Amino acid sequence: AVGHLPGGIRAVGATWLMCVMLFGYAGLVRTMHWDAKSGIAGAMEYIAQTGNEESIIIVASPLYYFPCSYHCDPPPNCFLLADAPVLKHYLGGPIVRESDIITPASLLVLAPREVWTIKTGGYWAVGDIDAPGRWKWKEQRRFPEVFDWQGDVIVDRYVVE
Repeated sequence: AVGHLPGGIRAVGATWLMCVMLFGYAGLVRTMHWDAKSGIAGAMEYIAQTGNEESIIIVASPLYYFPCSYHCDPPPNCFLLADAPVLKHYLGGPIVRESDIITPASLLVLAPREVWTIKTGGYWAVGDIDAPGRWKWKEQRRFPEVFDWQGDVIVDRYVVE
């Protein structure tokens, strides 16, 4: 139907549509407050500034493990909590190495050190990390994600005694 309109009307209509979309996008950006919602990047930056070289990071969800390991410095200190050494394909199984995984049984025998746990309170919240009795909780910080349905990235700091 639009193809049968004269060229000038089509150009005006397309320009009007682009302006409406641009103003809509600008309104979305203005109301999102992206600069105040740091999510995973903010959480990992906080851990890098507050933690130490011996700290390890344990992530409860495969959906958050890959962004965490991307922002982790150094990467070998970041692990995914999983019951089995091989994950299902839709949880990242094809790209997760066995060395990336830490099991709940391994948490019981961790050497004394600082441990950071990362989980989410969002729509796709997967799993929780049950801290063993030797772990002493020290603090919790929340880092909101951009969209409300994503929830917050929840970071807990423990000291293993």
